[in-house]
Amino acid sequence: MRPTHSVTSGLSARRQFWIVLLTTAVLGLGASQLTARWLGFQTIAMTPYDYGAGAAPVRAFAASSSLGYYGLDWGAIATNTGWSIRRYDIPAGSPCEMEAGQELATNATASILVVSAFDLDEGFFSEFRCALVPLGRTFQDLRESQASWAFSKRALSRYPEYWLKQVFPTAGSSMGVLVGLRSKAQAWRRSGGPSDKAVLNGSQAQEKTERVCDWDQGKLLRNAATLNASAQGTHFYSGPKHQSLRRILDRARMRGRVVVVVLPVSPAYHRLVGDKSATEFETSLAGFERDFPTAQFVRLDRLKGLSDDCNFWDLVHLNVYGRAIATRELEQRLAAR
Repeated sequence: MRPTHSVTSGLSARRQFWIVLLTTAVLGLGASQLTARWLGFQTIAMTPYDYGAGAAPVRAFAASSSLGYYGLDWGAIATNTGWSIRRYDIPAGSPCEMEAGQELATNATASILVVSAFDLDEGFFSEFRCALVPLGRTFQDLRESQASWAFSKRALSRYPEYWLKQVFPTAGSSMGVLVGLRSKAQAWRRSGGPSDKAVLNGSQAQEKTERVCDWDQGKLLRNAATLNASAQGTHFYSGPKHQSLRRILDRARMRGRVVVVVLPVSPAYHRLVGDKSATEFETSLAGFERDFPTAQFVRLDRLKGLSDDCNFWDLVHLNVYGRAIATRELEQRLAAR
């Protein structure tokens, strides 16, 4: 007799396996999508904001990460300079992502690029880099900058993760989920007050009045550890971001006036990354200033009034007090030239 019972059992086991696998995938997909939607995960890589009159004589392209979003009052800058400004907001953006915005601003007669020691640090990646930077461009920049194999592998591995996130948006975002849950809990404790999600939906930054100088040691250590972990302890300034900024400046000077605004980061952040990283940052900027002598570098990071933890609401973002100082100084620098 043929052992038909074993064949039947085998088919049944395989069928059960596929049913379990399919059910798990569907449940995981649903949970990931619902969690991302509930927590307000940002899905837009680059958001344009317009400031000033469209008929203004100076039409400026501006690009920044959230540091420029919180750190400068763009409405006031446009009003007081008389410029028309289209600014592209890119979460955790760097020159790698800013290039995509520059390609859209074809009628700009001036360029304002907002950077910082955090934005130009190669150790930090924008979650939207793969959405805005082609894989081939990343290959080229890694090769030209002679990046190490460890860093190259880390940069390239983000592309498969990005493709997976199109289906499972919370994949690889455990920290984002935890932060989102904490924000929800804080909002509930405030009896339904506004959550941090509202910050990215308006044309003006939320009034952030928290001060790093008021943090206890435990909170400071937790935030420093989280930030350092996101960079995997790697801090340097000679990779794809460096290559991208050079291309942006080269194209920008062909269009007209170029302004590079260097925002400060908190003293607590500098203590985290150390003196070696700060020296490399200065060396990198000095190279750009030498190679692009017609560009105006506005070093807000050197303002004594801003070099205080009390002007920051976290390790890298200026609060409302720091924003007032930075905005006023930038307006004066733009008008003086």
